[in-house]
Amino acid sequence: MKKAHFSMTSFLPVLVLGLIPNIAMSDHGRDYLLVQTARLGSAGDIFLITRQDYFHEGGTSSYIFEPLLSWTVHDQISLEINADAEKVRGEKLNYEATVLGSRVRLTPEGRSLAIGLAFRYKMSSDPDSEDKLKLAALGTYQINSWLIGGNINYEKHKGADHEWGFSIGAKRELRHHINLGIEMSGNLDDDPNGETIVGLYYELIHGMQINVGIGSGYNNDVDFTAKTAFIWWF
Repeated sequence: MKKAHFSMTSFLPVLVLGLIPNIAMSDHGRDYLLVQTARLGSAGDIFLITRQDYFHEGGTSSYIFEPLLSWTVHDQISLEINADAEKVRGEKLNYEATVLGSRVRLTPEGRSLAIGLAFRYKMSSDPDSEDKLKLAALGTYQINSWLIGGNINYEKHKGADHEWGFSIGAKRELRHHINLGIEMSGNLDDDPNGETIVGLYYELIHGMQINVGIGSGYNNDVDFTAKTAFIWWF
């Protein structure tokens, strides 16, 4: 399902597990579970995010754990590093990759429309697996209580053809610090497939947020998926 790698394998997971996750309800780029945004926060902000995905497909299940550390080095640029680990039912948790990334906001701060770019390079821990480059165009529009976001994604494995994909989402503030939304992601191949989820996004306290989503796949073997993301800002 996922691949990954890193020499700091012991550092990042321990750091993330030792600190509970999250941030305020805006400006950290993780406003959704499937969609990235160009909302970056202020220079010097650090975000610690732990992401967990559960999939049930084809009669078996798998669990994916992705701790991520993001640093806003400039109010328009963030640098990120995350680890990828996966556990398939009946097997042990396997460290698969280390991912280095960056997000750039192209539009001025404080605008309703935020546009940006994301770059990610996944270094596989399996010598038989290829590294992967992923680029994404990021777009987000805030209108009253609604936040609408979308990505166009490009992926390229070494020695393989490229792939195009998308992610879209819309969420609405139900009351202060609580949002409800729906998201979809998938590929843009001749035989498209992906997943759709319904998400709840809740700011527990200032600087700490949890996003939770449940859904299923379409045109593939994913019968059920559950996702959580804890975000801590400091």
